[in-house]
Order: sequence, then structure tokens, then C-alpha cells
Amino acid sequence: MNKILFLHGFFATGSAPMAIALKEAFHGEAIVLTPDLPLHPKEALRYIRTLIDKEKPDLLIGNSCGAFLAQMISPVVGIPTLLGNPHFKMTEFLKERIGEHEYKAPRKDGNQKIVIDEALIHEFEELEAKQFDCSNPTFKYLVWGLFGEKDTMAHFEPLFLQHYSNSFHFPGGHTPTEQEVKTWYVPLARKMLAGGRINRLALAMIDYNNGDPKRIQHTTKVHAYASLIGKCEGLDEETQFILESAALVHDVGIRASEQKYGYQNGKLQEQEGPDVARELLAKIGGYTDQQIERICWLVAHHHTYHVCEDLDYQILIEADFLVNMFEDNESINAIRAVRRNIFRTESGIRMIETMFGITE
Repeated sequence: MNKILFLHGFFATGSAPMAIALKEAFHGEAIVLTPDLPLHPKEALRYIRTLIDKEKPDLLIGNSCGAFLAQMISPVVGIPTLLGNPHFKMTEFLKERIGEHEYKAPRKDGNQKIVIDEALIHEFEELEAKQFDCSNPTFKYLVWGLFGEKDTMAHFEPLFLQHYSNSFHFPGGHTPTEQEVKTWYVPLARKMLAGGRINRLALAMIDYNNGDPKRIQHTTKVHAYASLIGKCEGLDEETQFILESAALVHDVGIRASEQKYGYQNGKLQEQEGPDVARELLAKIGGYTDQQIERICWLVAHHHTYHVCEDLDYQILIEADFLVNMFEDNESINAIRAVRRNIFRTESGIRMIETMFGITE
């Protein structure tokens, strides 16, 4: 099961409404860790790093000051991160609030008192000056920002966009309500988790086919074409996720067939592939039983062409043909026959006709 580490805002705690909403939304789907963070940011960063090393979360979600901390540590630990209303200038916020305050929700240690003084402000000031030092092109698309259109406290989307590319809005304020968390934060988090699973599965398939660049290249190309056709055809996120996962494991039965029978063919791939795929998906984690069954069904039918009814199935077959026809150096007449008898999607037809220079 996936893990999410939530980093709360300055006056919030791990029991704040946003933390509760995330736990409720991901119940049975992901483990949501919501620790109480230390007040001082340097200590908080050390604590977060220790927690990450121990728990190995798949996604960080930070809000306000928690997003300020999450942005600094995300590229260091290599974990995709969703920043909610990130407050990149905490010193300005704190200078107006010098004195004693209380946390807005209970902490596990029972300490509810916050003291904002010059030492705390100076510590934040030091971190602010170098907060983007670890941002890099690799993480440009792996750190997402979510900004409330009614946020009157933090307006740092322009600064965010100087370093990252994926910015989203929601019609709320600085501190989201529980319903806003479930409506706006959770779908983005699910999308980020799905992307992370696809990446891990892709790397797992490269490991599985270690020493066999031809199969690795084939799998990578089929996945790329399946992903492109699915997006062009407007698949919903769940179907797109299943399609891309199936594309990555569609030929996983080849090695199993060769080891068991000394040779392989399409039918043996369909026969031996599902069990291997199921094991790989279980190791990756985060897949529901329903998702695994659908992916394995696609693996078990990806060389059966007369029962195509669903788009994920049709697109997987089209993507596999696009790659196989090139790799097998098929004749132009054979390609025309496949175009006429197999291809159904508008995007797939456009790709086969353009790729091979054919018209019907």
C-alpha cells in the first residue's frame, strides 16, 4: 500500500482537520502519516528526513509552512511532492506575530504553546535564502503546486513557477476545508501516486529484462504509444492508468515461457504472463485487486484480436502492432491489412498511416 507523508502548517498539527480529511479520503487506499512537526524549521527538516528514511513514503503533501519545508526536502530525497498554498516567505508572516500563541489542534506531546521570537525568525530567514538551492530540472515536473484563489495570506504562485511547472488552482482560501481537501487535494495526490507507480513499474520491467535490450526497448515503445493513444482518445484517469500498466507488463510471459517450455509464442505469453504480472504488481504496491485483475486480463488477451470491446484493450493491441510491425519489418500489404482489420481508434489509425506512409 502506498504511503503519504503530510506536513502541516505553522499553527496546525498532525491532528488538524486537513490531516483528518486526508486519512479519511485515502482509507484503505494509502497510509497517511500525519506527524506533529517541531516548531523550529531546521529541527523539523531533520525530523522529516529521519521519518522519510524510516517510512519511505511515496508522496509528500505539504500545506503552507509544511509546503515550505516539503519543497526543500523533496528534491533531496527524490519524492514527488504536492505543495498546498506554499508560504515561501515565512519571516514576513512571523514578524507580524511575535509573542506567545497556541496550536490550533492538539499535539501528541501535550505542548500547545508556540513562542515566536527573533531567534525563530532568524532561523526561517536563513532557510528562506537557500530554499530553492536543491531544485533542479529533474524535479521541475515532480513538484506540483495547488493555490487557493481566495488565499489572502500567501501569494507565491509566480515564485513557484520560476522553479516548477505544474500549477493548479482551487476556489478556496489559505487553509482548505475538509471538503476542499477531498475535492481538490486528493485527486491531484491520486494522480501523482499513479504516476509514481507507473515509473516504478517501468524500472521493475527494465530490471526484469536485465541484459535483454531488445525486449526492454520493445516494452518502452509499446508503453509510449499506448500512453499517447490513450491520452489522445480521452481515456479517464483510471483507464489510462490500467492501460499504461498493462502496456509495461504485456510481454512479461515471454521469459517465463522460455524458461518453462524452451520457446515462446503469443498464446504462451497469454498463458504464462498473468501470474508473473500479478507478482510484479504486488511488489510495486498501490494497486487494488480490481486493477490487478484487469491488467492481468489484458496480459492474458493481448494476442487475441477478435474480442476487442473496451478502449484499454483496443489501444494496447494497436500500440503493440505499431511496434511489432516495424521490428518485424512487415510488408506494406501486411501493414495495410492490419490497418483495415485491427485498428479502430482515430489516434491509432492516424499513427499507423503516418508512420508507415499508407492510405486506405
